[in-house]
Amino acid sequence: MYHYRLYGLATASQILIPDAESAVPDSDVPLVSGEADVSIALGDVPADWADDPGTVKLTDDWCFLASPGRFLMDCQGFRFDISGGSQITVDLNGLPIEGSHLHTYILGSAFGVVCLQRGLLPIHGAAVETDQGTAIIITGHTGSGKSAILSALVDQGRRYLSDDVTVVSMKSGAPTALPAYPQRKIAAQTVEERSVSLAGAIPIHEDGRDKFAIRNTSEWAGEALPLAAMVELRPVKREGEPYFTPEVKKITGHASLNLLMRNLYRRRFWESIGLPPERMKQLLEIASATNMYQVIRPAEGFPVDDTAMLIAEKCFV
Repeated sequence: MYHYRLYGLATASQILIPDAESAVPDSDVPLVSGEADVSIALGDVPADWADDPGTVKLTDDWCFLASPGRFLMDCQGFRFDISGGSQITVDLNGLPIEGSHLHTYILGSAFGVVCLQRGLLPIHGAAVETDQGTAIIITGHTGSGKSAILSALVDQGRRYLSDDVTVVSMKSGAPTALPAYPQRKIAAQTVEERSVSLAGAIPIHEDGRDKFAIRNTSEWAGEALPLAAMVELRPVKREGEPYFTPEVKKITGHASLNLLMRNLYRRRFWESIGLPPERMKQLLEIASATNMYQVIRPAEGFPVDDTAMLIAEKCFV
């Protein structure tokens, strides 16, 4: 059994997850049965649900079925049964763990569902610590430059809480960003442009792009921080002005809620699970309590360091 703290949740796992904060055997860290917030176990997950008319088929090898309190998912042959916000059962279905994306599915999609079931809010974006001891989330669609901006902010000496998924809690009565685990994924292009050291890095292929997973605990902020702002990166093409200076736009009113909702992690999950009144209330509270910005950046010739400095000057509050 291995023990981790992921997204602020004490986790006991039968599966070794090298990307996570720590991996220690029971003999070193005793854990009383039932003490963990989340348990990850190997087991049998039935496959007949994939023929249910309610099954959402994202691709030929990616589908899921959502119901109250339970979520069934098939990711390239690995089957998951996620229930009650506390149990993840993984069926390897005869597939090898080595060389697969199983760890990515567990830390991403599976924990995204766990957080939804627990009333937490997973957002597709990286969280960075500010000079004021708060956190901001850098979000935007795939390819918008999140990992490049995160790398630039880390190079400036700032710590990050999460890389790809940021989980927000309202348990304290105010939005709080929870630490994920000390690993960030950097696109191959960013590695080349910023001369990032790849010592100990793990090459991966994700979202159709080559990336490297880099673990460095000194860059990681392992504590929960008040969420001060969200910054959405928006690449734009301008006729006759391909390399314009990036701009910061403050987002207010209903547009701030729209910004939050379009950057929810795995939006298709939300659409299937549904948004009960208490969850919509939570979204409204987060949108109203958090400064929302949009950074308009050129689609080509992206000035990463200048954009990172602009974000730090205008959005770190």
